[in-house]
Amino acid sequence: MAGQAAGVIAWGEASTREEKEEVYGFRFRQYFLDKPALPGVDSGRERVWLPHDDFSRHLTARDAEGRLLAVGTVTPADVPAISAAWKAIFDFRRIRPLLGDLIIISRVIVAREARHSTLFGQMSLRLAALGIRSGFHCAAHYCAPAMIALYERLGYRVLSGGSALGDSFRVPMILSIDALEHLRLVRSPVATLLENYRPDQERMRALLQLCPEFAAPPLCALPAKEAAKRLAALCPQLAAADASLIRTLRRSGLFRIGRGSVLARPGHDEGRFLVLQGSITDGSAAFAPGSAFSSGKSELSALEDSLLAALPG
Repeated sequence: MAGQAAGVIAWGEASTREEKEEVYGFRFRQYFLDKPALPGVDSGRERVWLPHDDFSRHLTARDAEGRLLAVGTVTPADVPAISAAWKAIFDFRRIRPLLGDLIIISRVIVAREARHSTLFGQMSLRLAALGIRSGFHCAAHYCAPAMIALYERLGYRVLSGGSALGDSFRVPMILSIDALEHLRLVRSPVATLLENYRPDQERMRALLQLCPEFAAPPLCALPAKEAAKRLAALCPQLAAADASLIRTLRRSGLFRIGRGSVLARPGHDEGRFLVLQGSITDGSAAFAPGSAFSSGKSELSALEDSLLAALPG
């Protein structure tokens, strides 16, 4: 199936009500079945839908028999139907000046049997291309911590903070096509869409004023020695880390909460975190720099709320 998925027969867009309902059902079956607390999940009707889906564009990939293999959604950030949950996740109050120039790329889901193919990358690139053709210069996405580094390699940057959603934790990210040097640095395939594009430096400066954290390159863009120095500066316990651990951590997602830093370890969908700075407490347990913990575990009942609290420096 992986080879078949890599040579997808048909790309399209859900336009009829029936096609859109097929997308909403595919979302539920292929990813959200065991995540009932995430926004839009309707376990009773076995669909995942939010009001702004009616104003979104839904791309699809199908096999030779017409079965869905992948879906992805693009939503203009300034449509009135954007849900309160999304406004909180992306901190609309902070990025309000961007909203008219921003699309939200969401629900990028590949069928289980095709997840070792190139479909995820193909879908992500097509969604970005759709936004660029439509005149948008920024794209936003929110993802599970384990996916941060993957999206960083696509050119997205972490927007500080995250949101607790039931037993899950989601981190918002933004991509700017005006950050063309950065896209080339991380070898983002999005850069291939911009061969004749001239970045708007004034717009980029305005973005950096809103999101000053974008000035520092992500771990995946740093040479190994520089990544090791940065990690050791954040967490002295990592100064003695061997090269294999540094390689793993370079594929991890680093993001800030308040004045502290947390590293999302790869391979754990809902979050395996390493505290680099500050400490996290949930009333019954404390996690000091250098300690690791998992989100969504019963023994850490208030963990998600504590992650949202500002960490001491």
